[in-house]
Amino acid sequence: MKTNYFKMIMPIMAILFAIAGSFSSKASENKTDTYVTGYISPQWQQMCSISVGCANSGFQACTATYGGITYQAYGKSSPWDTVCFIFRYQYQ
Repeated sequence: MKTNYFKMIMPIMAILFAIAGSFSSKASENKTDTYVTGYISPQWQQMCSISVGCANSGFQACTATYGGITYQAYGKSSPWDTVCFIFRYQYQ
């Protein structure tokens, strides 16, 4: 009887500990800024033509160098926009 009790309860306890451990972990909350796409617009190309990696929040503006010139990156409010005007930050 004691052996059957442990065979039935131990897997249930292991599953409950795994679930409790996943909810108590704060690994996903430690990273506040997320990777988003920013765009640069060199003078001779279309607006928002070259994509670069940026973040939603931070302290430094997202920039990228293209052809020896450093440009500031901006984001689109929707994927179909042709003009980039949302300020993006440097991804840390």
